Amino acid sequence: MSKANYTQQKITSNYTVIHDGFSCISFTNKGDSEVLLNGTYILSPGESITFNEDKGIIINNDFNVTFREDLNNEVIIIKCYYHD
Repeated sequence: MSKANYTQQKITSNYTVIHDGFSCISFTNKGDSEVLLNGTYILSPGESITFNEDKGIIINNDFNVTFREDLNNEVIIIKCYYHD
């Protein structure tokens, strides 16, 4: 039987998520500032994005989170790790 473990993290300043074996990751912008993800994708306040791979596939890149303004900054990051 396979198992999945989840971690949740709240960030309030610029941050890099280092790949560490997760298969799924989501970002939810709970603050008032736009967030730039990996220098190209803009995550507006209230928006979410998820990168979801199948069991056995590991995401092998880092994710840079950059707040575009110094407002009420908050992003929730949830990662999923699959285990046998």
